[in-house]
Amino acid sequence: MFDWFRARRAPAGPPFVDRVWVSLAARDRALVRAALEGPVTVIAFFGATRDRAQAALAAAGSGVQVTLADRPGRRLEGAIVVVEHHPLPGVNLALLERLASEAPGVVPVFYSALDEPLMLRFGGQNVAQMMARMGLVDDEPIEHPMVGKALTSAREKVAARLGAVAAAATSARSMEEWLELYLPA
Repeated sequence: MFDWFRARRAPAGPPFVDRVWVSLAARDRALVRAALEGPVTVIAFFGATRDRAQAALAAAGSGVQVTLADRPGRRLEGAIVVVEHHPLPGVNLALLERLASEAPGVVPVFYSALDEPLMLRFGGQNVAQMMARMGLVDDEPIEHPMVGKALTSAREKVAARLGAVAAAATSARSMEEWLELYLPA
């Protein structure tokens, strides 16, 4: 039932932090706060997410530019915020390894929301309801190993369902479009 007696596996790849908000709006507000606090590099996997984050940053008067993960070459400054997880763990790992080589010692932080398409497919609304019952404020991030494990588990389920197709590149503009292409409901 519980793995209390088994040795814990070290996470594969470079270290990172997961911060999850109840809503995309709360995630965007947190991104703006991070950008206004100091130098930050913001990375997104999909164009629609990049555009949403860029609009939130511009509306707040931040000059921070959001980079797509598949377009390396931009100099990394300050903290590194990745605005979403990619549905495939291997894609996340490749980004983490690249960031570790380009900015040694900097631990990237993934900003996610329970109402993102991937989270909604794997029970994000249930976690959001539980958090609301516990009194979680909308702008308060959830940083708990249980949530990180749930995110990892969801991405591993996606990879397992896709098998060899998982390595295929796509021109999907959003995570929702990507999920529709590879995991139709």
